[in-house]
Amino acid sequence: MSRGIGGHLRRALVRGLFVMIPVVLTYMVLKLLFDVVDGVLQPLVEKGLGSRIPGLGLLFLVVLIYLVGLLVANVLGRRMVELLKRGFLRIPVIGNVYST
Repeated sequence: MSRGIGGHLRRALVRGLFVMIPVVLTYMVLKLLFDVVDGVLQPLVEKGLGSRIPGLGLLFLVVLIYLVGLLVANVLGRRMVELLKRGFLRIPVIGNVYST
């Protein structure tokens, strides 16, 4: 009976990891992009307007994600995404995570 419980526990943990890893990686990438965008824009805006604008980095990041979505929607964008996907699938560990 413990073998069944151990197997169940192991399967549930692996499934949980396969769900959490892409979520955490997505969060980390978005956080990095926000920090970079905000770090570049805020000094420029502060220099030009004399004050900080809270949320400017987030607004710009949303616009950037929207523009990338438009790019991916067209034929050229789809081809680029397909090439990137094939590249990710060839990388040993990342390919396994990305394919799930």
